[in-house]
Amino acid sequence: IIITSKFLIELFIKRGWMKNSRLIYFRKNWTRVIKGALLKYFCIGFTQVAILGMWEFFERDSPAVIVLAVIYIIVILGLMVWSAYRTWYFGRQSTLAYQNPAALLYGDERVFTKFGWFYSMFNAPFYWWGGIVLSYSFVKALFVALAQNSGMTQALAIFILELIYFSALIYFQPYLDKRTNVLNILIQTVNLVNSFLFMFFSDLFGQPAAVASI
Repeated sequence: IIITSKFLIELFIKRGWMKNSRLIYFRKNWTRVIKGALLKYFCIGFTQVAILGMWEFFERDSPAVIVLAVIYIIVILGLMVWSAYRTWYFGRQSTLAYQNPAALLYGDERVFTKFGWFYSMFNAPFYWWGGIVLSYSFVKALFVALAQNSGMTQALAIFILELIYFSALIYFQPYLDKRTNVLNILIQTVNLVNSFLFMFFSDLFGQPAAVASI
């Protein structure tokens, strides 16, 4: 859609159906818009691809599918690590030059167009929190995918991870404003309660069946 829009706009301008001064920002930055959009879509699918890709190592449907799983994991993990590194790099450079990470991260349109999706929901001093979220998601994916033979291990590990992330959210409150922080803490509260229930019903504590039923 972005590529089609770009060429249609240029065609309309060439034919005189649109003024040359229209949509200048989009016409100059359309390649960065595409890169930013693709990186954001990779981020949205990161957890799913990580879980299903690593799970395929145990499922082993066919050698070809395993090769595809490896390629997908390497590509998506590489892109996310690269995005996290570039965000950290620009934030660090901005802090050194202007004593404020927001100067480059928000002031440079090239950086914001390409990587803004990674940090724009966080408060400026916590521009690096996107890397924490990705790490948290990846470690959970590891346990879900690679500990299929032990539900108790999965349940305990995920509960510990949820508890750590819940505590970190309350302590740092990295999101842009108070309402967003409260909303994310409430969401994480639900995740924490769910993870506790998973752990409880995994029979990790060896409780009587009547207790679990109640």
